Amino acid sequence: ARVDGRGQVVAIDHFGNLITNIAPANVRNQIVEIRAGSCTVTALSRTYGDAEPGGVLALWGSSDRLGLSVNLGSAADWLGLQVGDPVTLECR
Repeated sequence: ARVDGRGQVVAIDHFGNLITNIAPANVRNQIVEIRAGSCTVTALSRTYGDAEPGGVLALWGSSDRLGLSVNLGSAADWLGLQVGDPVTLECR
């Protein structure tokens, strides 16, 4: 698979959201796939409500970094990821 960007989880907030070191400026094209651990997300969300309860989503966080979250849950717990784990992007 083509990989256009690599980053990693750099923080986990008190809700269990995974914050990466990937900034919008690092993404030149439309993101079509985000992979972290065994999880693949195929679209960016604008709000947490874009996913069903328990659904994994990716969105630009308040720190202007790509985050992975679980609607009404902890992404860190659900995905079993921690600081330092890799995140890859495929873009078109």
